[in-house]
Amino acid sequence: MTTSLRVEPGPDPLAAPVASDVVLVAAGRRWRRVLLRTPWLDADDDLGGALAAALATMPDGSPRPGDVVAVATMPDGSPRPGDVVAVAEKVAVVTSGRTVDAHGLRAGALAHLLARSVRPVGNSLGLSQPRKMQFVLDQAGPARVVGAALAAALARPFGSTGTFYRLLGSTARDLDGLRGAYRDALLPPLLPGEAALLGHHLASRLGRAVAVVDVNDRGGSVRSVSAGGPDPEVLLRLLADNPQGNAGQSTPLVLLRPSDPPSSRAPQRRRRRSDGRLLSSRNCSGQVRRSTGR
Repeated sequence: MTTSLRVEPGPDPLAAPVASDVVLVAAGRRWRRVLLRTPWLDADDDLGGALAAALATMPDGSPRPGDVVAVATMPDGSPRPGDVVAVAEKVAVVTSGRTVDAHGLRAGALAHLLARSVRPVGNSLGLSQPRKMQFVLDQAGPARVVGAALAAALARPFGSTGTFYRLLGSTARDLDGLRGAYRDALLPPLLPGEAALLGHHLASRLGRAVAVVDVNDRGGSVRSVSAGGPDPEVLLRLLADNPQGNAGQSTPLVLLRPSDPPSSRAPQRRRRRSDGRLLSSRNCSGQVRRSTGR
């Protein structure tokens, strides 16, 4: 089902204003955050090459309308100690040819039934779309999906939300697509091993740490961080306002650079709240997430 589907871009992404260079504080350190513009990327593009090209244009690129600072004041793009480049998972999926042509999915009766019980969050329809639900059924199996749906129905009267996504994991929680420029494609999340391998490969090419992240307006997750990168929770704080945007900004890459030494006081780890909105545990690939419930 995986295909090198080419999707049509939305409105001119380079016309969108962007705060190119801002200073943030996380875990006792000041960080410069620079959004890197790229052309529209698809399955025919080399993500590592696009990253290198974006970094190479930082010192002498031309400022665009709406930029907060002139490019001349931005840090140069050569590698510095502590640098990390955050790569949006969506563009990693697209450039690696992992998108799924939604036209090949035929939602069955069970997918339609389950989709009707899903409550959309904001402007994201999520698994209330039968074709997305059918993809999850195909990946996780009907028995597991139906069991998760029954558990969610039992938990909901007690005020517990997100049970369905917690039980099914990333396959259901982080499935993207069927909207905007990707209205005819599904973007499955990367497996932890895939994200770790991609981050290592990109870090080797760029000479700096790379993190693969999935962040939206409701939260996000860090799929992997290569050697030398910061704690995933620090990355989530630095990207909490979703600076990478959603396609239209054309800034899927973000350079994060510490501008002063780390504080001697180690930051306390945050625990998961009783409603499950923050999960700070990490696995061997360095994943950590704030729940989004797509």
